[in-house]
Amino acid sequence: CGWFFEEISRPEGVQILRYAARAVELAGEVTGVQLEKELIHRLSLVPSNVECFKTGAEVYRQMVSTAQISLREVAAHYAISSLFAKYPREQPVYCYQTQQLDFQTQRMGSMTLAVGQLQLTSDITRETEIFVFAAFHLGGWDFHCCIQPFGSRRSYTMLKERLFSVLQEASAAHAILEMVRLFGDQSFSLRDLFAEERHRIVQLLSQENLTRLDQLYTQVYRENYGVMMAFHRDDLAVPVELQVAAEVALGHRCLTAARALEQETANSESLLAEIEAIATEAAHLRTKLNVPEVKQILERLVWRCLNSLLLEGSGVTGREPVDLALRLRSATSIVP
Repeated sequence: CGWFFEEISRPEGVQILRYAARAVELAGEVTGVQLEKELIHRLSLVPSNVECFKTGAEVYRQMVSTAQISLREVAAHYAISSLFAKYPREQPVYCYQTQQLDFQTQRMGSMTLAVGQLQLTSDITRETEIFVFAAFHLGGWDFHCCIQPFGSRRSYTMLKERLFSVLQEASAAHAILEMVRLFGDQSFSLRDLFAEERHRIVQLLSQENLTRLDQLYTQVYRENYGVMMAFHRDDLAVPVELQVAAEVALGHRCLTAARALEQETANSESLLAEIEAIATEAAHLRTKLNVPEVKQILERLVWRCLNSLLLEGSGVTGREPVDLALRLRSATSIVP
C-alpha cells in the first residue's frame, strides 16, 4: 500500500515502487510465482505527466528495475572496491555482511588483479551465498569484474592460478579473454558500484591524474619562466599555454603552502612568507591565483588567531600574535 503526490515519477512514488519490486522479487523466490508482469501491466494504466514516461510502467522500467540490487552485484561492488581498500575478514557493506574466505591481489605495471572468495549475507532476508570474483583494473578508469557462484575448492584454486598465470603475460586483452572464458560474458565495471563508493574511487583516480598534471604544468612553467618574463618586458601577449601553466603551477604551490600553514603552527612565519612570495611572483607575471580553497584556509586561520587572542586576553605579550593575524588578513586578498 502506498501513495504519491500528483505524479507517479516523483521521489515518493518511485520509492514505493522500489519497495513493491523487492516484495515481488522475494515472493517469486519463496513461492515461485512471478508477479512482475502483472504489476507492470497494472502500472501501464497509471498516467504520468512526464513526457518521457507517459505511464507508470515506463517509470518502473527506467527508475525501479535499474535500481534493483542482487547479491551478485553486491559481490561485484566488494570486488572492485577491494582494489582500493583493504577489507578485514568480516566487514559490513551497507545491509550485507561479508566474510572474506580468500583474497589475493597482484600488480603488473599499471594493471592490478584481485581474485577472491566471498560469502555474502543479507541482514534483512538472511539470504546467503558464496561467490568467486575476479576484479581487474587495467589502469585509469577501466575495470573488468566477473562474478560466479562458488563451485568447489579445486575449481577455485585452478581458476585463481590460471588468472595470475595469464597476468604474467602483461596483456590486458589476454587477461580479459581468460576471465570471459572462466566466468562467462557477464561483467561489471566502475559504474556498477554503489554511488558512495563509486564517487570515492572516482575522486581517488582523479586526484592521481591531477597530481600528474600539476607536476607537468610545474615543469612547463619552470622551463619557460624566462620566456614569459621576456614577453612581459616587451609588452607582448604571453601564449595562452604558458599563461595557463603559470596559473596552475603557482596555484598548486600556493595551495600546498596554505594547507601546510593550517597544519603547522610552529612554522607559520616561513609558510606565510612563502605564500606572500608566490603572490608577488604571480603579480610580476600578471597571473591570477584562482584558488578559492586558499582564501578559505586563510580566513579560518584569521578567525583561529583572533579567537586565540580573545581567549588569552591580557595574557598576550608582544605584538607577534597581532602581527600574524594582520598578515593573515592581508594575505586573504591574494586570491579572489
